[in-house]
Amino acid sequence: MRYGLLLLLLCLALPTLPARAETDPLVSLFNFQLRMAEGGNAKAMMKVGQMYENGEGTPRNDAKALEMYRRAQARGEPGAAAAIRRLEARRKAKAARTQARPSASAGAARQEKARQEAAARRAAQEKARREAAARQAAREKARREAAARKAAREKARREAAARKAAQERARREAAARKAAREKARREAAARQAAQEKAHREAPPPPQAASASEEKAASGEAAPASEVKSFSADPCKTRAARFLSSCKKK
Repeated sequence: MRYGLLLLLLCLALPTLPARAETDPLVSLFNFQLRMAEGGNAKAMMKVGQMYENGEGTPRNDAKALEMYRRAQARGEPGAAAAIRRLEARRKAKAARTQARPSASAGAARQEKARQEAAARRAAQEKARREAAARQAAREKARREAAARKAAREKARREAAARKAAQERARREAAARKAAREKARREAAARQAAQEKAHREAPPPPQAASASEEKAASGEAAPASEVKSFSADPCKTRAARFLSSCKKK
């Protein structure tokens, strides 16, 4: 009689099933069992719960499956308790996996963050190293430039000292030449003076006696014109060749 009632309900439900039931027997079975469960049939409730749990003839839905199992348990169905425990255990495992995934994701995120921070530290260290190298290169360049400027100043100082020494040497040489010319002039003047003094102080030689003197020695008087000429110009006498002043004339 039970099976006859099931067949009767199935026949009553067939005209109202959606068009999909005509091609999918699982959908037709699910709809039939659902109607039976709504009518209070505990076994139909278990079957609907199983179909919800496994996704047969309907989308999978653990919450609705658990609801059907509990309704069947309330009606005294013996397999409902085991089905409830099985489904709850699976739901707990699923929840644990769901919680583990965020934890794993959080761990991966922490690892990625740590990796990014390590990369940022390495980049900062590399940047600091490059900046330190650049500062060192700048200091070395400044040191070389300062050394070059110092060498240029030292070279300029030596060149200026060399020019000054050359000028001083030229001044001393010019002064020496001037002193030599002055000394030569003084020596020439001294020789001239000595010659003139010697000429004035030296007595006339005996062979240089004039005709008037010879006449005087012989007792004859010299003509007045000869005496006058001698007194006027001694260089016109015979002794003029011995006088240096008469030689220049």
